[in-house]
Amino acid sequence: MKVLFLSYPHVGLGNGGMYRQIMQTKKELENIGVQVDVHSFLNNDISQYDICHVFATSESCYGVVRNCKNKGIPVVLSTVFSSFGRSALKITAEKILAKYMPGFLGSLKVTYNIIDLADQIIALNDKEVNLLNNYFDNINEKVIIVANGIDTNMIDKELNHKTSNLVLNVGLLHEIKNQYNLICAAENARWDLAIVGKIGDDNYSKKCVAKAEKLENVHLYGALEYGSGQLKDLYRKARVFCLPSTTEVSPLTLLEAAGHNCQIVASNAFPVPELLVNAVHYVDPHSIKSIRAGIDESFLQNVDTWNLIRTEPTWADIAKTINSIYEKLVITKK
Repeated sequence: MKVLFLSYPHVGLGNGGMYRQIMQTKKELENIGVQVDVHSFLNNDISQYDICHVFATSESCYGVVRNCKNKGIPVVLSTVFSSFGRSALKITAEKILAKYMPGFLGSLKVTYNIIDLADQIIALNDKEVNLLNNYFDNINEKVIIVANGIDTNMIDKELNHKTSNLVLNVGLLHEIKNQYNLICAAENARWDLAIVGKIGDDNYSKKCVAKAEKLENVHLYGALEYGSGQLKDLYRKARVFCLPSTTEVSPLTLLEAAGHNCQIVASNAFPVPELLVNAVHYVDPHSIKSIRAGIDESFLQNVDTWNLIRTEPTWADIAKTINSIYEKLVITKK
């Protein structure tokens, strides 16, 4: 089996969740004998592949997807569709504009085209399926749920009950990740805040840095290598992990936090992994007061999040499930 992986060109620049999802899947598929190539502009011979697996919809992917379909190569699409929080009215308006108005919502038009061409669609959870159904018609028969896997290297070997006053956030400084409100919530707090993630030179990053520099209990670490000793030490030390993003699909950092038995605070604007639904303290990402209260209350909790995930499917298990999807499509094609 030869599989072509395809995503947007800059997916690896931030070393974020999407990149890790792609690379973990690639690694574990290769461990069971599947040959996986990641597409580049130098690769112009796609006829050699049995499957094209697309991660997220991007205009840069559309030409390759269309070429694969023209050559009879089945297309698997991991949508990672994160347009949560929109009202029914806004969704309807976006659908009309994307379908019938030239020049409007070009990225959504591309998503419609790629979804139409896909033979199989992989969603990360049932909320993503519901969101896809709100935007796209007649896709239920093509959709299957395959959650993200657990990275065993990011799970503590034994249960760790913590007493520190540290709150941790991991993610690129970005408006979607909402760290500015988190930093504001830390002002005059009795806890310390550590933020790990690339710090850009954009206005939002500058605003976060300027605010953090005024607060003695806020520490910006910048980017740390995934799986590094320093990152793991911060996870181990942190009593609370907070992810106040305005949208996500199924963030891997929550699994990593649970793997180190952190109490978890997350925004109510996106779906959390199913196994953590009842263990998370939910907050309003637009309210600094809500974020502060959620963190304060989490210090009073003692949920063993570590026990919730240590028996969950690993990336190796997920790769076997995905490979079975590939095999069915190849057999059907023949």
